[in-house]
Amino acid sequence: MSWKENVLINKTYLSLGSNLGDKEENIKKAVELLSERAGEIISISSNYETQPDGFVSENSFVNIALCMETRFSALELLDICEDIEKIIGRKTKSVNLNYSDRVIDIDILYFNNAQINTERLILPHPRMHKRRFVLEPLCEIAPKVKHPILGISTRQMLQELEAKEKYLN
Repeated sequence: MSWKENVLINKTYLSLGSNLGDKEENIKKAVELLSERAGEIISISSNYETQPDGFVSENSFVNIALCMETRFSALELLDICEDIEKIIGRKTKSVNLNYSDRVIDIDILYFNNAQINTERLILPHPRMHKRRFVLEPLCEIAPKVKHPILGISTRQMLQELEAKEKYLN
């Protein structure tokens, strides 16, 4: 038995976004650093151009979702993601849902089927089902993955959000 067979491999889904500078390059650099530092990228969505959600800005976002396998714990992965954000140039994190423009944002959406609720990390991501900019790219790579709390797939979450948006418009 090799050492790799003894290492627990965790499957995780991440959401990445950028709306400052060379957005595509920021995303590309973040993906490269995640691959180097955190694990093996299994799948990655197309780039999605989206408008800011939760704040006003003249700068549109580029968003993607990716799936990766990692040997790190969820909190270790969070540390790696935050380090990568700093390397690429992010200075501050959003506090109390006060959002602003950002060079890069990396959010952990799922970590296996873990349900985590700590001061630093809540999983699954608590607002993902309300965010088209998360669900569209995630649906491209993981349409059948079920939310461990809501019990519905990515595709179903996106359909429910679209129906709600249609009703409100």
